Amino acid sequence: MSFRTSHRLFALLFSLGIALALFSCTAEPEKTLPQVEELVISVYASVLVQPDDLYSVFPEVSGTIERLYIKEGDTLSEGQLLARIKASNQKLTVSSAQLKTDLAKENLSGKASQLSLLEEEMESAKKQLQMDSLNYFRQKRLWEQNIGSKAELESKQLKYELSLDQLKAQNKKWQKSKLELENSLRQSQNELKKSVNSLQDFSILSKINGRVYVLHKNEGELINPQEPLAEVGATDSFLIEMQIDEVDIAQVQTGQEVIISLDAFEGQTFSAFVNKIYPTKNSLTQTFKAEARFRQPPPRLFSGLSGEANIIIARKPKALTIPTSYLLPNNKVLTDSGEVNVRIGDRNINRVEILSGIDSGTEILKP
Repeated sequence: MSFRTSHRLFALLFSLGIALALFSCTAEPEKTLPQVEELVISVYASVLVQPDDLYSVFPEVSGTIERLYIKEGDTLSEGQLLARIKASNQKLTVSSAQLKTDLAKENLSGKASQLSLLEEEMESAKKQLQMDSLNYFRQKRLWEQNIGSKAELESKQLKYELSLDQLKAQNKKWQKSKLELENSLRQSQNELKKSVNSLQDFSILSKINGRVYVLHKNEGELINPQEPLAEVGATDSFLIEMQIDEVDIAQVQTGQEVIISLDAFEGQTFSAFVNKIYPTKNSLTQTFKAEARFRQPPPRLFSGLSGEANIIIARKPKALTIPTSYLLPNNKVLTDSGEVNVRIGDRNINRVEILSGIDSGTEILKP
């Protein structure tokens, strides 16, 4: 390119730049008029969709997972067996308790039981008493007829009284032994029941009708009461977990309307309502947790869907508003006559309420 040609091109570009600068200086700024409209005031919250009744499944005892009966996505019924923990030692305990119970039953009511032997001794004592009683009273009648000696009478009387005392002693021994054997049986039955119940702790059951959303363990792995086996929740019922900034939580109440947008349903919004507000702040995120429920949920939901929520805290049906981008610092707006002070009210992300300073006929300029 020659020097003359490049000089001409430079001159052309320079002239174009001057023209653009002059045009920008003389271009009209954007203007608008305040509008009377409904002003919706809301609080922002992040959203996470979770199954209703979601809970972590923990075992009652430590051990190795002997058998796993579920996989992720399975539907469950209340009381269904989820997994079984190896319980060899506990099974031995149950077997031992069963043997003790059987022995206690045999000692109490078996043919060769201790009570049977005592009953035989009592029966022998009764027969001896009958014989001694017969001899004594026969001798007593003879003595009343002045037949026989007093020494013989006293001897038969003593033998009768000894037999009577012996029967009473045998009866007490039998009652005491029966009570001890009954107590022994009850104790062994309680131990058996306790060991059987403990054996049930090695079986992990579902508390609800629902679905397995997360499975943390596999067969053969160790597990303890501090480690969850799975995450289980409702199948078709979902709730909305919301994280609300601490500066906004005081404005949120149960029953308020919530507009939900989910990343999985782009361009759609869903209506919900605040169902529960948790009273404790998360010190890590500086937020409060609240729950909402769909009025009409999406046709298909998944655990863990994320999105955003706007919690409607107020509606003003006829508010004089301007775009927030037209508001200057220190609550001023720009007009053809210059800056004008205004008094503002409520606001949302896009609009701000004007209480005084201008009216619906005041044209304002965008700064």
